[in-house]
Amino acid sequence: MSEIKAVAIFVFNYHKGQHRFYLVKRGKNIPVYPSTWTPIGSMISTKDIDLYEKIRKEYGDIVDNMLEKLTVIRSLIERNLIFEEKQSEEKNLVIDYRKKIWEIDPAYLNVLLHSIMPCGSRRIMIDTNIMNFQYYLFITPSPSTMRISKLSNYSEYLKLSEQIPEVERVWILPSKY
Repeated sequence: MSEIKAVAIFVFNYHKGQHRFYLVKRGKNIPVYPSTWTPIGSMISTKDIDLYEKIRKEYGDIVDNMLEKLTVIRSLIERNLIFEEKQSEEKNLVIDYRKKIWEIDPAYLNVLLHSIMPCGSRRIMIDTNIMNFQYYLFITPSPSTMRISKLSNYSEYLKLSEQIPEVERVWILPSKY
């Protein structure tokens, strides 16, 4: 039995008078919540740990749970919720999103890390593995701040099924009730 650390991110946005949050529909062959609408999620990889160690060595411990929050930022960049860059649909293209994080201005990275709020945890048994999910809330800035900081209020990202286990992504309007 092994324990796997993972994160899940609730992304909340207020845009043009509407409150919205971002959900993804997971693929039907994914072992965790198949075919369900969920927040963005990702396992914490060894590459995430390497990036964490690199940033920690350079800048120290910027925030609590920095490893998990860097994984959150990677997940947001993968879905192009941060940075308005069009990404190629080419199947052979491999993007190192951790390199993009390393290239973020340290002051901006600090703002992003402090914008990610912890909001719970959950342990899930999958076959013989235990998934330890830490849940976070990321509230996107206002549209005027988005223009300044290059945050995006829409999502377009690579649709490589082997890279991201999602079939649909959408901003959801909450019920009025």
